[in-house]
Amino acid sequence: MMTDISYPSAKTALADIETTAIKWDDGGRMIIPDKVHVLCVRDMERGVTYDFGPERADIERGVRWLETCEKIIFHNGRTFDEKVLTFHFNFNAENCIDSIVLCRLFYSNVKEDEDFNRFEACKEMPDKHPLKFTGDLMGRHSLEAWGLRLKEPRPKGNYVDLMKKLYPEVDPWAEYNLHMLEYCKQD
Repeated sequence: MMTDISYPSAKTALADIETTAIKWDDGGRMIIPDKVHVLCVRDMERGVTYDFGPERADIERGVRWLETCEKIIFHNGRTFDEKVLTFHFNFNAENCIDSIVLCRLFYSNVKEDEDFNRFEACKEMPDKHPLKFTGDLMGRHSLEAWGLRLKEPRPKGNYVDLMKKLYPEVDPWAEYNLHMLEYCKQD
């Protein structure tokens, strides 16, 4: 296993990737995206975020470094990030934890226990709830929903909406760009 000594191994790393657009086959199974544009990794103990990409060699260097970490946490990693990284870079995912699985396990009743009240409060007093918790987020375990539940000061932005506004004729997932990098770091 190749390790870049300029990055000390992390005890706990939060990671995310951005890729070309996700597509599905007729059976509803994900078709692995053609390209990984960027890998972002947050070393939780050191408080440092690294980004690897957009060149394939940079991403592979990041993947090899990620494999040296004691714990790697992805959100929806089992069904997306790990599969994509394994396909493109032969990623060893043995130290991975998927936070969406933990959210679903420990907060399975979040819709009934908290979200209905949060949604009603946002409707009744919108001035007191600047972070809008909309009905389509109820019961979901997306990063956007959890960011709003945890009152994250900067809620997850919508990369696709931003790109469509700035560049209406461009597929937002086709090519790497700085907006994509910021979106990946935020995740």
